Amino acid sequence: MTAHPLPDGLAAPRRIVAGFDGSEPAVRALRTALGLAGRLSARLWVVHATGPAPGVAEPLTDEQDDRERGAVEEALRGWEPVAAARQVVLDLRLEEGAPAPTIVRIADEVGADLIVVGTRGRRADGTPRTLGSVAVQVVASARRPVLVVP
Repeated sequence: MTAHPLPDGLAAPRRIVAGFDGSEPAVRALRTALGLAGRLSARLWVVHATGPAPGVAEPLTDEQDDRERGAVEEALRGWEPVAAARQVVLDLRLEEGAPAPTIVRIADEVGADLIVVGTRGRRADGTPRTLGSVAVQVVASARRPVLVVP
């Protein structure tokens, strides 16, 4: 693989925040963020926010929320050896709150140079969509570059 220099005036990201919800697009986004972090010697924060998903009428019960949180935490812990092998400092953040504002807030807190999120491939009715609501909200509200991974 050939490394390509960044255009003049662009600095390589040193602090990357990735959103993660356990979905396949989120896995692809995390894989991309880890690859970038490894190549650029960047630190990576992975954020999972537990809160009502946009468009969901009823929130999860406490038991469902605990189960989902445990499954996501277990999935994220599985990425720690991958990060270690790439010499990436990985900081897992499991937060309460709506996903998009939480991802943007954490990016602001850590002074991220880049936010990485995945798309959601389906609408509520099952038809394909280009971007999911969390990705759209992150892009619309972030004050830093956002990479949306299909």
